[in-house]
Amino acid sequence: MSRESLYFAYGERTPQVMGAIIGRVPEYEAAALTGFQLCIQHIVDIPETVQDILAVNRSKREIEEFRAYVAAPSADKYVPGLVFRGVTYEELDILDNWDIEGLWFKRHQDQPVQIVNHDYDATTRLGMADTHADPQGDLTVVNAPFEGVFPPALNNPQRIMEIARIAREEFLSGR
Repeated sequence: MSRESLYFAYGERTPQVMGAIIGRVPEYEAAALTGFQLCIQHIVDIPETVQDILAVNRSKREIEEFRAYVAAPSADKYVPGLVFRGVTYEELDILDNWDIEGLWFKRHQDQPVQIVNHDYDATTRLGMADTHADPQGDLTVVNAPFEGVFPPALNNPQRIMEIARIAREEFLSGR
């Protein structure tokens, strides 16, 4: 039996995108990563090594226009998102591959998140998440409120899911 974990997702990591990345959609609920703010990182501020990796399976135009949501430390802010439950360690490896872990994003074990549970009088409880960004370069802070858990898509969601499926298949075939 494989061990399981919690995984905090934000930005464009919708349940549909999560399903494309790992091959299924785990159970999830609304959450907020406290002590961080949502920002946008532009392609020019992403390390060149990562830009080269991102260019695989993308057109030149997609790369030029590419932007990503990142969570930057900020004591009095929070990043809305989802906590996915029951993510296996094998799926965390797939997510690390997708996030280009270590070169672009860094997983931080046991990062506190507030889990917003609307089924029980909107009470909150403390949970743990596995990942958030290690942003570099000039970031654009997302100040405007947006509806729901996820902000507007920065990139074509269908293309992101297509690329995620390809990346998962390539990662799993190379094991």
